[in-house]
Amino acid sequence: MGDSKPSLFARWFPNLHWRWTCPDSIDDIATDFIHNQNEWSLDDWPDVLAYDDGFPQRRRISAIYGVAEFYKNPNREDPPGPGWNRRLRKSVGQIDPEQLVDFIFDRVVTQIAKDRGV
Repeated sequence: MGDSKPSLFARWFPNLHWRWTCPDSIDDIATDFIHNQNEWSLDDWPDVLAYDDGFPQRRRISAIYGVAEFYKNPNREDPPGPGWNRRLRKSVGQIDPEQLVDFIFDRVVTQIAKDRGV
């Protein structure tokens, strides 16, 4: 059934393929981040959140899923514009990109807490 070998297009143009197949809803992004982009075990997440409230993870979500141009860059005063994930923006409506990153991250934390049984 599932062919684990990526298509020729996916091998030649991985970035473009990702943009076309990237999750486009808040729940799908949170699930994909937990299962495919997460480098910590579920038991490590309290330590991750205690350190800096998940700032690096928020920046990763912003960049990986094309939510915002950048996330709270300390050297910039201007707010970020929306990222390349147009299907996500279409599904959520008019939300500030940084607020959307925060909302997705909160969903990630909620799903991890539920998976941990907390």
